[in-house]
Amino acid sequence: MSDGNDRYVKNPSLLVTLCTEVIDQLDPSSDDLGVTEREAQLREISKAVERLKNAGVPVPEPLRAEKTRLVASLAVHADAMQALTQLADEACG
Repeated sequence: MSDGNDRYVKNPSLLVTLCTEVIDQLDPSSDDLGVTEREAQLREISKAVERLKNAGVPVPEPLRAEKTRLVASLAVHADAMQALTQLADEACG
């Protein structure tokens, strides 16, 4: 193992920090503001879909597709954050 990697062995939380930074750089959707906006969009689209269903009006396919896209996007973000949290807990605990 090279001397440059020894610091990660001695302090695993540095590796967690490095991983978090790399993920943030690779995944622009990981910023909290983007997540907050997507959550608000999902809530409003869900309300619109429900109102249309209750009124007996067909829900447009693009609206359904956007709801599905937002759900999937938020789920990926939640899974990534959970994995990072678990990694951080294991490294620091």
